[in-house]
Amino acid sequence: MCIRDRSKKGVAASIEMQEKQNEDKRAAGEKQKQNQLMSEAQRVQQGEAYEFNLRENRQTAELDRTAALLGAARQAEAQAASDRTGAMTGMLGSLAGIAGGL
Repeated sequence: MCIRDRSKKGVAASIEMQEKQNEDKRAAGEKQKQNQLMSEAQRVQQGEAYEFNLRENRQTAELDRTAALLGAARQAEAQAASDRTGAMTGMLGSLAGIAGGL
């Protein structure tokens, strides 16, 4: 009976050790799963940040282009006003010269 008791204890200890190993493997698998989920979340977050920055850069470039076009239009308007003033001055000078020659 003593041998059988020892044999049962040995089997029980072996089962207990196997259950412990299974639990350790389960925990390691869960940790690996959590690490993969975290890595995926970081990858997605980096992708979203990249897309945001890309969109932001495009919008900034469009604003810069619009501002440059507005500046060019204002400069052209000022040049046209200057040309108009010059033309009026020239015309009045010519009229004055004609009137003075009469």
